[in-house]
Amino acid sequence: MRNAVEEMERLEDAGFDPRNFTESVVYERAPFIPDIAENYLMSPQYQLYKRAMNDFAMAQLRKDTGATINSSEMDWMRTSIQPIPGDADEVIVAKRRARRELLDAMKVDAGEAYNSAIADLEKESDYLVTEDSALKELLRRAKSNPDLAAKLRERGLIP
Repeated sequence: MRNAVEEMERLEDAGFDPRNFTESVVYERAPFIPDIAENYLMSPQYQLYKRAMNDFAMAQLRKDTGATINSSEMDWMRTSIQPIPGDADEVIVAKRRARRELLDAMKVDAGEAYNSAIADLEKESDYLVTEDSALKELLRRAKSNPDLAAKLRERGLIP
């Protein structure tokens, strides 16, 4: 769920708007477009967002139901947390906050198991570089490297 939230927010923060009518309504819901063709018509950003949203919704519903997830439950979850065409900007903010709140609740339910799993993942995945860890490393290096600091400043990454 954490990875799904981070992926969705990364796409949104980069300017992707999941309320895109063409992709979310025409391509996904048009009866004249075969399911196999939908994916070819969608942008990579929409495909990534949709995958992350499905991962998030499945994790939440699996916890809530503990059983097979049916299509009506997925539809309900998506309308609750996924921006859709016609949603006002305030609704988009509320849905983003709702995803974060669901993630936080899941972390609380998992308790120390969550922290332990994250620590184990970080130990085992030293080669795994995330956007946050890369930026932290660049900021650390910029303290002793004026050229790097200037480049980061040009890009608005440091004041």
